[in-house]
Amino acid sequence: MRERNLLFKVKPLPEFLSGTEKFTLTASDIKSGLKSLKATLYQKGREVVVFEKNFPSGGLFFRKGLHNFESGLSIDLKEFKLDQGGIDLQVHIWDCSKRNAGEGNRSIFQHRMVVGTVPPSIRPVSSLHYVNVGGAGLVV
Repeated sequence: MRERNLLFKVKPLPEFLSGTEKFTLTASDIKSGLKSLKATLYQKGREVVVFEKNFPSGGLFFRKGLHNFESGLSIDLKEFKLDQGGIDLQVHIWDCSKRNAGEGNRSIFQHRMVVGTVPPSIRPVSSLHYVNVGGAGLVV
C-alpha cells in the first residue's frame, strides 16, 4: 500500500464542550503542498463552518506552495449558537495534486463531542430525607 503524504492533527480532542474551547490544527504535505483546509461543526442537521483557508498554488513543480501549516481554532458555543447534545467536528484537507481532475487528494478527520452547559443539580426525591453529619452520604 502506498504511503500517504497528506497529514494533519487536531489537538486537544475533548469529549465534552462546556464553553469556549481552543484547538490547534497542524497540516503538512511533503510532495505537492496544501490546497485548502476546512473545519465544520455538524449538529442536528445544521452545518457551521468554523475555519476555512485556501492556500496559494504551488506552481508547476510545487516548489513555491505551502507544505506546512499550523493555526489555532476557537469554538465558542454562544457565538455558533450550539445546543445541548452531540456535535461532530469534521476537518477536510486537500492537497495540490493533479489527481481527481485537479481537485487533489482529500483527507477527512471526524471527532464526536457532547455539548453540556447545564451543571448537574441535586434535589431530594421525597420529603423524607435525613442528612446527618458523619452519615454514609448515599445519594440515589
